[in-house]
Amino acid sequence: KVKFKLNKDPKLFYNYPKILFDVIYLVDATASMVQTIENVRDYCVEIANILKNQMKLYDFQFGAIFYRDPVDSKNDKNEYFNLTDKTEELQIFVQGINAEGGGDIPEDWVGGYYFAVDKIGWRNGIRLIIHIADAGAHGKEYSTNDKYPKEGPKLDALIQKCSDKKINIVCFPIGEEPKQSFERIEKLYKLYGKNKVKIEKEFDQNKKDPLYFTNMIVESITKVT
Repeated sequence: KVKFKLNKDPKLFYNYPKILFDVIYLVDATASMVQTIENVRDYCVEIANILKNQMKLYDFQFGAIFYRDPVDSKNDKNEYFNLTDKTEELQIFVQGINAEGGGDIPEDWVGGYYFAVDKIGWRNGIRLIIHIADAGAHGKEYSTNDKYPKEGPKLDALIQKCSDKKINIVCFPIGEEPKQSFERIEKLYKLYGKNKVKIEKEFDQNKKDPLYFTNMIVESITKVT
């Protein structure tokens, strides 16, 4: 006969390390984007809590980049908040973001992706940018008839660096305007072949359903896994 006793002391169980998962909201913060900024502000904590409860194998951190158009207007300023597991602090930061500026239609995607590449403290795990925009990028490759052709090669180089850093990108176009730019990024990622770009269906930033934005973001994150 064999006698055994099951020891239920949780301290004796091995704690498997969680998979690191970093998420950056990359958002056009020019004057037309008021509702999207409010959505990020209102729901970023709720989204983080849903993911932490549903996806317990992952250790989530969140941050944000808000870009405008200093290329076209010196008064415009890009802003960012680095990755954190304290989403309440991110929410406070977003409360101070105003939707303003933006001269011509294309915006400063170069500035936004510069922050993503050189300023964000990505961890060694899954990396994701959620890019929401209603206007494309400067550069003739990204926007038809743009007046800043030197910006296109700059953005190409930054997108390659994003690919090298194994950053996934999920794109949410608002209207038709940004689709050419998103398709350019998707084409470059296919060329580099390291990670993926997913262009989601067109996003309606003015939809009043409180679950619309939350579900959209949560679903896009779960697809990456």
